[in-house]
Amino acid sequence: MKQFRVFRHPGREFEAVKVGVSWPAGFFSVFWMLAKKLWGWAGFWIGVALVLTLLERVADSAPGNTAKLVWYSLDGVGWIATGLIPWLEGNNWRAGHLTARGYEFVAVIEAQTPQAAINQVASRAG
Repeated sequence: MKQFRVFRHPGREFEAVKVGVSWPAGFFSVFWMLAKKLWGWAGFWIGVALVLTLLERVADSAPGNTAKLVWYSLDGVGWIATGLIPWLEGNNWRAGHLTARGYEFVAVIEAQTPQAAINQVASRAG
């Protein structure tokens, strides 16, 4: 069973966000952010990707092998971070975004799917 944080917006439906890591956010980062309407994070991540791409160009033109190694190492760490951070924090970002949009936290529910968690909360609410 997975744990889900369930949110409710007055006049709207429920939303469930899994507690823990987000595999889709880790694999599809910017596309996942856009699908979840996390516009600010998506824009920031695109900016990070552009900076890392520029860093690769700096590394390509760096004089000497030691300088290239340093620049490529920084670039590699940056690309790893751009994959790991959304994987680790994506669900927290989504929960925060729902709260910012007026959703209220209802409960943490154990269920197999987000819809099952929503159904449990909805059945309690009447």
